[in-house]
Amino acid sequence: MPFELDVTESEIYKMGKGEGKLEGKVEGKVEGEVELLSELLEKRFGPLSRIYKRRLSQASLANLERWTDRYATAQSLREVFQ
Repeated sequence: MPFELDVTESEIYKMGKGEGKLEGKVEGKVEGEVELLSELLEKRFGPLSRIYKRRLSQASLANLERWTDRYATAQSLREVFQ
């Protein structure tokens, strides 16, 4: 007997819309973390090189959170990004 799935188009739309909202929230959080950490680093260590800017812009949320934690005790940018 073939498997039948009783899902309407509107239910699929709602699921997709919900997933899209979640992805948007995560992207917004990452962008906010990048902006905040960039500002903190520049105030403490001076202008960021292209390499560090690129690392920040391509970072995962987990890396951004780890670098933000390291910022508190780091003596240099190198220590932040270890």
